[in-house]
This record gives sequence, C-alpha cells and structure tokens, in this order.
Amino acid sequence: NILIYFIISALIIYVEIMIFLRYIDKLSPEGKELYEQVVGYKKYLKTVEEPKLQQLIKDDPQYFEKVLPYAVALGMETEWIEKCEKALTKSNYHPVWIYGSGFDSSSVSSITSSISNSMEGFGSASAFSAPSSSGSSSGSGGGGFSGGGGGGGGGGSW
Repeated sequence: NILIYFIISALIIYVEIMIFLRYIDKLSPEGKELYEQVVGYKKYLKTVEEPKLQQLIKDDPQYFEKVLPYAVALGMETEWIEKCEKALTKSNYHPVWIYGSGFDSSSVSSITSSISNSMEGFGSASAFSAPSSSGSSSGSGGGGFSGGGGGGGGGGSW
C-alpha cells in the first residue's frame, strides 16, 4: 500500500514540476522584445564593418564613448576597443574628457589599451567576499573610509 501511495505521489509531483517548468522560462512579450534587441545589438557590435564605423565616428566623434558602456555590459569591451582603434586614429579622435594639445592620433592606441586593461580587471574585482560554504562563519567586517575632515571657520565678534 505504501509503495502505491509513493508512486502516485511521485507521479503527481512529476506532473506538477513539468507544468511549472513549462512556464518558468517564458518571457513576457516586452521581455522577449528587449532580449531580441540586446542580442541584435551584440551581433551588430561583433559585425559592424570598418568603413561603417569610420563614418559613424566621423558623424559623431563621441560615438566610441557612447557605445563603450554597452560593450562593457555585454562583455565585449576588448573586442569593441580593438575594432574601433583604427577608425579612431583615422578620424583624429580626441576624447572630450581630455583637454590640452598633448593628445594626437598616436595617443588613441595608448588610451584604448589602457581602457581595455582596466576593463579586464574590472570583472574580477569585488568589494565583497563570497559567503562561506561551511555552516559557520567568522571574521571581521567593516573596512574603513579615510579622508575628509577639515572644517569650519572662525567666528566673528560683535
């Protein structure tokens, strides 16, 4: 008797799990559309050709900078930087956030290399440690903040 109840219970649970799994991975229409846009944008970043990229940078000198955060979010920053380097050099790219006359087209390689190296370390850096897998934990917390201070000024007299 117990075996029959066990088998029936297992079948009921199996059917419930199958029904649940059928609906769990479904995206809403808006979610599906957004997902397709992200996949399409990632494909664009991978396949955009150099002449098109040169024209986009010529039309909008900050195009590289505007797209870079999206490339980072999609894990394609190194690929995007390498793809843009030649077009940036040809367009005499000058970042808006660098002032002065010391920047020229040969500096593009240095900047793109620095950005790429910074991004490689970005994913591995973390301000938090992973939780312990054992049942206990110990250690110290906190950390600190240094700096600041100063203050005030003198008072006046009547």
